Amino acid sequence: MTEFGNGQELTKERLRATEPRKALEMKRPERRHAPIFTWLTSALFGLNAPLMACGSAGDPLGTNGSGGLVGGTSTETGGARANGGANQSGGPASGGASTASGGASTASGGTSAAGAPSGPVSLLPWKVGNSWTYRVTTATSVDTKVTTVEASEPVGGTGPNQNLMAYRVVTRKGANSADQSISWQAEVGSKVVRYREQAYSASTGLLTLDEHWVPYKLHVDFSAPHSVTGASWLETYDETKLPVGGPATTTTQMDVWSVVAESELVTVPAGQFAALVLMKGDAATGKKYWYVRDVGKVKETGAQTEELVSFSLVP
Repeated sequence: MTEFGNGQELTKERLRATEPRKALEMKRPERRHAPIFTWLTSALFGLNAPLMACGSAGDPLGTNGSGGLVGGTSTETGGARANGGANQSGGPASGGASTASGGASTASGGTSAAGAPSGPVSLLPWKVGNSWTYRVTTATSVDTKVTTVEASEPVGGTGPNQNLMAYRVVTRKGANSADQSISWQAEVGSKVVRYREQAYSASTGLLTLDEHWVPYKLHVDFSAPHSVTGASWLETYDETKLPVGGPATTTTQMDVWSVVAESELVTVPAGQFAALVLMKGDAATGKKYWYVRDVGKVKETGAQTEELVSFSLVP
């Protein structure tokens, strides 16, 4: 005999019959509270989701779209630009180099708060209206060079790429800007390439040379495999020179490119940047370049030294 509750005597048979009902009653509160638990869980996750999305990671090269500017000056016409990805408007991606509008930029380290953009960010943001001003130093002189993207148009000339669309890029050097070159360049995938270039006499301002390249002459490659320290590759192309008043010549050229550093701090008049360092040719006779994503070339060494003084990027 077993006593239960208020002293009522139950037989073993009645006790066994009661136990399944007790077990069923003990489970019912769990089912009644399950929707509350689910609602609380959903509410908690719903509140946490935006917080997790707002996290950011350091990016010294500015691959998430803010340009790698540590502390320099830039001018952007037409208003402020967003700081988290490439800007696509009628041409190659121009990215978001800073949030400054006509003044100083204090973007640090290329950090993005909204995550990486969907594609690679250009090392050379070609867009009509963009310009870069450099100080050019040689053994005997110091000059100013201004590079401006003036228009989007067919390459023209006589080469096989004459009907391709490209940017007309004009570079003027010297006090009277008579030392001038005009090139037609385009962003193709993760490369900026040259199709054609004209050179003008610094003394007369007249055309002296027209040349084109097949399939193209590399200006800069910003693909992931070619942005890693120690990477090297060979670029082969045909170069045709058409000097004014002289015979045309075509030769095959081979340029060896290599990555010196993925991220190196460099200081120029425009400020301090974390730059990708590239070498074309060897250390003795080649050229060394410092590029910053969504800013462009900030320094070049070789026969002469070029240092970025200022730049203006169209939003």
